[in-house]
Amino acid sequence: MRKGSAWGSSQKTAGTWRRAALFLALLPLLVAHATNSQGQEKPKTLRVVTRLVNVNVVVLDAQGHSVKGLGKEDFAISDEGRPQQVDFFSSVENAQAASHAAADPDTYTNNLEASGATPSVTILLFDALNSWWTSQGYALHRIRKFLRQIEREDHIGVYVLSDGLHVVHPFTRDSSELVAAIHRYDEKHSHRSPEAEEEGEGSTGDPTLDRFLTGKDLGRRFSVHANGPPLTVTTRALEAICRQLAKAPGRKTLIWVTDSIAGVGQFLGRNLSEMERLWRELPENQKGPSTEQLIRMMNDANICVYLVDSEGLGMTFGRWPIQGAMRELTSRTGGRAFINRNDLETGIRRAVEDSRYTYSMAFAPDHNLWNGEWRKLEVKVNQPGARVLSRAGYFALPEATPLPEKRRLNLFREIAASPVDATALPLSVHLAAVRTGDGTRLDARIRMDVLPMLTLREDGHWSGTFELMLIQAAGDQIVGATPRGVHADLKPAQYATIAEKGWDLPMQLKLLAGARELCVILHDENTDAVGSVHIPLARYNQGAPAQ
Repeated sequence: MRKGSAWGSSQKTAGTWRRAALFLALLPLLVAHATNSQGQEKPKTLRVVTRLVNVNVVVLDAQGHSVKGLGKEDFAISDEGRPQQVDFFSSVENAQAASHAAADPDTYTNNLEASGATPSVTILLFDALNSWWTSQGYALHRIRKFLRQIEREDHIGVYVLSDGLHVVHPFTRDSSELVAAIHRYDEKHSHRSPEAEEEGEGSTGDPTLDRFLTGKDLGRRFSVHANGPPLTVTTRALEAICRQLAKAPGRKTLIWVTDSIAGVGQFLGRNLSEMERLWRELPENQKGPSTEQLIRMMNDANICVYLVDSEGLGMTFGRWPIQGAMRELTSRTGGRAFINRNDLETGIRRAVEDSRYTYSMAFAPDHNLWNGEWRKLEVKVNQPGARVLSRAGYFALPEATPLPEKRRLNLFREIAASPVDATALPLSVHLAAVRTGDGTRLDARIRMDVLPMLTLREDGHWSGTFELMLIQAAGDQIVGATPRGVHADLKPAQYATIAEKGWDLPMQLKLLAGARELCVILHDENTDAVGSVHIPLARYNQGAPAQ
């Protein structure tokens, strides 16, 4: 799994999105690949779709402490007022993650459990894009105060939203690194005033953390943009987080520290058709992903959003609609909004505490109205005085259809340019370099969990169509891509073997001059589910054994 992306200089980070644009170079290659796979008649398949709605629940007592030890019989769920039967139930305690054995340095995976993720994931997103500059400075000061209180078992990720999404500290990494970093920072800045902290030099030993803690790349937004906040960058960042957390177990908490949620408020309507109409009317430079695409990902990822208003107690004229949208977003996702208060660190701490002990349940709705409408959910618990935090509803979206070619290519570009891996399709890559007469060859053994991509046919076979794309990049430039399409047709015995041992697919490619990163993307052509692994190539550019 990718170890995190440095939050570098403005020139370097701006290149992230220039790099995304350069993925257009893949278009002829991908179109040719797709054309070769068309025209083949596929056998009929038996698809039995059971729609489940997942709900994560936090139960708090009168003092705000987690209520533990409840069972399935203690909860009642209603969908638009109709009682529903809970089909799956579990309780999750977000204790300190177990230690993991040292991994093979040549094996890379997007499996969160293998990477040391805890059962409940928490990400702190510092918004340097949509917030006013004064709010950013104040919020960063309060975040530093929160980090001084952090505990080892918190396992919190720290991300920054600026010209794109940047990883300061991955949630799979031990939080003791954050504790040590803030202590080193305080030692160097102990004789300086809080107002001067942003001007300080690096002191943590980690360049990424140094840039974050000293605030060197705070966004300089002094006034509202004439066309509104940059919605495209914001929604793409949210999509990347959704893809990363798609397979994370338990409660997924996003603590968004901002004074505005940009145009994300447009996704808070009640009717998908109306929201899609509004999206189509936006200028092309503001659209970003489609409304349906983002809503579907948020539904599937089941992320609880906590909004911490970085403006603090101050009240800027005209902020009531913004704060109303912030409250609505947190209510819909099962989080909380902390608004009009100066102790921002308290809101962040409460969001972390809420994820300590959670309940996960799922039910199969008894309606047949999958038309994109918003449906209200209500969760009750038979504990007097208890408060329940759960999402207020869901969009009853129809079954997804495969993406058209243009949007599929956009999907590949966004995933390859993303600083985080997509996890919906688990895969691992073992890489070896062999020196040959004309350079270095990369031998990749890709292990995939193909079972989610297979459907049962009428003749008893299991079939599926998926594709792999191996992309080599040199900073802002793409130096090459190697595609491979796979059509699986498995007899029952073969299916049983793969279910037990997994599917290994070997691939070879030449290490191209200047390539610094390899991105391996697995894509299910029927559902558009994706998995990705980013691999730094520095260690393979030198010391490859001779063949």
